Amino acid sequence: MKHLTFITTAIMPLLFTSCGDKAKETRENIKDAKEGIGAFSKMAKEAQKAGKDIQKMAELEPLTSEDFKNWMPDKVGDLNRTGFKNNAMGAMNVASSEATYKNETGDKQIKVTVVDGAGTGSFAIAGIRMASQMDMEEQDENGYKKTVKYNGGKAMEEYETNRNRTELQFLHDERFGVTVDATGMDAKETWALVDELQLKKLSKMAK
Repeated sequence: MKHLTFITTAIMPLLFTSCGDKAKETRENIKDAKEGIGAFSKMAKEAQKAGKDIQKMAELEPLTSEDFKNWMPDKVGDLNRTGFKNNAMGAMNVASSEATYKNETGDKQIKVTVVDGAGTGSFAIAGIRMASQMDMEEQDENGYKKTVKYNGGKAMEEYETNRNRTELQFLHDERFGVTVDATGMDAKETWALVDELQLKKLSKMAK
């Protein structure tokens, strides 16, 4: 009997520990399920909002090629404009502008692409619109990709270490999809140039 008592005494803590582990695992599974449902619900709401925004933008009149020319800066920081294309997506009837800038030595350059979300452009910037609602971050030895705050919303920021290359993608004024591809610059320097693009002029032209 003493042996039985000893065995029971030894086993009982193990049983309670096992039950405790199971209970903990169950609680964690329930928590994960709730978080998953919450994330799905949030995505559904964001998709619904994006759909309403797209419908609203589709009813607006897009900017013209002349409007883009009047906006486009000749110089951004110490980079001079070396070329541009307006309405390069003309086959899709989407109003857009693309401009390239370089410094004198050519070791720093950026390409700025702006797509007007008005009219048929509402579908062209749908991806950027959805990305502006995301919250993500990933990093490895080659660089990183993450969402950052921009002008009351969010932007996608990507950096390649070996090429010293930065790409920014964001929605300006809930209408213009903007992509900035910079070579020879980190994210901080690239964002400084974004401030000099005078994107507010586009917003004024759109009113």
